[in-house]
Amino acid sequence: MVERLRLLPARDKAALEYDKWRVHMRHMTEATMLNDIVRAQPSGHLAAVEAGLPVKMLRVVMRDYGFTLASLAGVIAVRRTLERRLDIGERFNVEESERLARLIRTLELAMEVFGDRARVREWLTGAKASFDGRSPLSLLRTEAGGRWVEERLLQLKYGVYS
Repeated sequence: MVERLRLLPARDKAALEYDKWRVHMRHMTEATMLNDIVRAQPSGHLAAVEAGLPVKMLRVVMRDYGFTLASLAGVIAVRRTLERRLDIGERFNVEESERLARLIRTLELAMEVFGDRARVREWLTGAKASFDGRSPLSLLRTEAGGRWVEERLLQLKYGVYS
């Protein structure tokens, strides 16, 4: 099998990775689903995002962390789009999947720092002087903002303050 995989063109290898990811996603629990996005190998993460993350992941984030649709609107997509996707169970597109994956990675890191979901939500939604008066959650819409939030969380985690 390994020898056959090496002989496949790159496009076929990506398709095979995607198929393995799809089978895996069907069989995992909701909690495992979020953890797998955070801990996925780059090829698996890419395959998941390109395939479009399932709307179920957003429901899990909202339920587990107490976020409202209004608080996540603008971070992942506009509210009407989120409502439509939730209503019909439609998968997220690539850009929305990337934003949702960024949010999930940030939530995981924040849990390591704060240890409590309520504290994570409070920290993410409150305006911070270190973010020019913006909330960390609002910064997660862009990759640059996500990096800024991640950098700050790592500073808090390791006790490095500047």
